[in-house]
Amino acid sequence: MKNTEQVTPVAAAVTALSTLLCCVPTSFAAAMATTSAGIFVVDHQGWFLAGSVLLIAIGVFQLRRATVLMIISPTSWRCTSATSAS
Repeated sequence: MKNTEQVTPVAAAVTALSTLLCCVPTSFAAAMATTSAGIFVVDHQGWFLAGSVLLIAIGVFQLRRATVLMIISPTSWRCTSATSAS
């Protein structure tokens, strides 16, 4: 029983160190990639803003058009399949 009590803390320390050796380089790589992406985004911030506004406008247009079409013909959204005609 004493042997198990001595080995367990050592095994826990080895596990913690192996986890650090495994994950720390990946974390640094992710931090470098995030920094690089941030530098790119800052340089093109106006384009991203314009693209966002454009996409929101397209979404509003599609929503408005769908609402108008539902008022004109509320049954037009139903799907008809070839098998239901028989």
